[in-house]
Amino acid sequence: MLGRSNLAEFATKYDLVLAPSGDPHNLINYAFANIWPGTLYSQISNAGDIEVLKGVSEKLVALPLYASSWVNPTWFSPKPKCDRAFDLTMVANFAKFKRHHILFRALRSMPRDLRVLLIGQDQDGRTAKSIEQEARWYGVEDRFLIRVSQPYAQVIQAFSDSRSSVILSRREGLCVVVAESMFADAPVAILQSAELGSRAFINERTGIFLNEQGLAEQLTRFVREADGFAPKAWAEENISCFKSSARLNRILQQHAEACGQFWTRDLAPLQWCPFPQLVHAADEAMMQTERQAIAQQFGLIIGAERKKP
Repeated sequence: MLGRSNLAEFATKYDLVLAPSGDPHNLINYAFANIWPGTLYSQISNAGDIEVLKGVSEKLVALPLYASSWVNPTWFSPKPKCDRAFDLTMVANFAKFKRHHILFRALRSMPRDLRVLLIGQDQDGRTAKSIEQEARWYGVEDRFLIRVSQPYAQVIQAFSDSRSSVILSRREGLCVVVAESMFADAPVAILQSAELGSRAFINERTGIFLNEQGLAEQLTRFVREADGFAPKAWAEENISCFKSSARLNRILQQHAEACGQFWTRDLAPLQWCPFPQLVHAADEAMMQTERQAIAQQFGLIIGAERKKP
């Protein structure tokens, strides 16, 4: 995109919003902000990014939106709490930074009747066998069920069949599964010290913060009290793809009107399930003409063919 000779023309005709799925702090994003001819918008991975990104370029506007702000609640059909098959679920790839061994260490001192589910995929040379070996080191290899490389619909179903979930990484970008668990009405436990963008969603209605010291006791109590939280209601009120689309719409509208432009139509709602696409098929069809025009005039392919749920 930046290599186009008609970039200034494109920037005059279109506003551009960067939506990094993880950390926005990289050379490409920083260069993009300084090369782009006009105002450039970018979502964030952590609340602190808003202040940091101000120093990258005066043309860059950091949005109070995350990659985890685009979950579509209509995809979730939570089961009644009494009918859920699992007490605690951990959805995390098998890389070391996800720290499955912390859960295994805690499981040694947790009730044996807890039903625990792990969902993940191979990462950094580590597989399900790596996770199972770690569990054997702690003597808890028979304390959980593990599922590998599940389709997105199956991950949603698993959250909807779980009473609670846990994330034990110390640092990563957004961790979208935090929001997905909430929409399935399963409260989330994360570490108090964790640097996760989605920690902004943890409150008395949605989950708890954990200390590694005494983790077994804290997790046991959390699971036992999980039905007392209301994460789905809070998430629908605050972070659904519909709320986020409306928030982005207001920001862009205010900027357009401040520049003396007329706002004629609101943005079409966007969702990430798990990849970006418009919520409504009718909007997708309406935008097809514009996508073709962009491809012909600027040689840029915007978006992909719509994926069915």
